[in-house]
Amino acid sequence: MSVKPLFKDFKLEHDVLADRFILEYQTVNDFGKETGNKSHLEASSLEDLIQRVIQSHSEAAAGFERLKHKQTKFTETVTQKKEASDGRE
Repeated sequence: MSVKPLFKDFKLEHDVLADRFILEYQTVNDFGKETGNKSHLEASSLEDLIQRVIQSHSEAAAGFERLKHKQTKFTETVTQKKEASDGRE
């Protein structure tokens, strides 16, 4: 079983002069095509960087969840209108 990559161009650096940890990556879809913008996160410690990654993931999941529920409502509204126009209420 092969595992599909979820991202490409992954880079984790420690800028010693600025005392910053920098994480950059590009997410890809199931076909390897880039999705969205390249992610760039900076933090003063690895712990803070991990917290930022988790926050970013949580916000993306919440946004997808909102979109999913909005799409469901849209589908239901279109179906209800069609049934009403067909006289099947």
